[in-house]
Amino acid sequence: MIGGTLIVVALLIWMSIGTYYSVDKNTLKIVAGPIRWKVPIDEITSVERTRSPISSPALSLDRLRIRYSGKKSVMISPADKKRFMKALGLELTN
Repeated sequence: MIGGTLIVVALLIWMSIGTYYSVDKNTLKIVAGPIRWKVPIDEITSVERTRSPISSPALSLDRLRIRYSGKKSVMISPADKKRFMKALGLELTN
C-alpha cells in the first residue's frame, strides 16, 4: 500500500513540476509529466478564456481552451497569456 501511495505521489509531483507549453515552428507542444500533446497551429480553430475545473494540463483555473481539429480541445494555463498568444500568432475569441 505504501508503494502504491508513493507511486501516485511521485506521478502528481512529476505532473505538477513537468507541465509546460512551447510553440515550435507550426506546432503547439503541451507536456504534463508523462502525457504529451502536439497540436498543429494551423488546425487551431479558437482560443477562449475559461475557468472550467475539468481535468487538464493546466496548473491554474485561469485557463485557455484551445479548440482544434474539429471537436478536439485542451485547456492550458500559460503564465503570460498575451505572450503565449503572440507566439501562436492568434487572438483570443472572448
